[in-house]
Amino acid sequence: MLGGVIWVLLLPLNQYSRQTYISENALLPGQVHTYFGGSEQNVFRAYKQEMLSVIQPYNELVSAIDAQPFRRRNYTDNELQLSEKIDERSNKIEELFQNAGLKTSRQKYAYKSSGDKYWGENVYSILNAPRGDSTEAIVLVAALKNIEGNDNVNGVALLITLARYFKRN
Repeated sequence: MLGGVIWVLLLPLNQYSRQTYISENALLPGQVHTYFGGSEQNVFRAYKQEMLSVIQPYNELVSAIDAQPFRRRNYTDNELQLSEKIDERSNKIEELFQNAGLKTSRQKYAYKSSGDKYWGENVYSILNAPRGDSTEAIVLVAALKNIEGNDNVNGVALLITLARYFKRN
């Protein structure tokens, strides 16, 4: 035991530490707290309702387009209406990020795969570290639709709630 104590006391000396860098993140684990709950759940529910208010009209339009006979479809009009609904969804997501105090941006995309055309818009936000040189980041992603084509309203609402929580804390 005495040998262990002596070794710990010798570690700060240059000949024993070999120029080792000790990160401050490794030294401060006791300062972390997890208070995500309570009022944050109410914020989550509010974000979920906001998302549903723009996703349901989009889904109704898609259902109406799919119900039309194939010959009678006017793809340019339908694409224009869908584009407007996509813009409404993007505007709402961007507004929620901005209300959380985050800077936002958009990225439009379009591609063809197996003869089908896919297009839309990504909305993203960057949360800079409160201290440091802002080179560290964590990426949190929530798709609006899952692989089966179902809405991921809970995931997007949770992402925005977490971003708001991280910004405040």
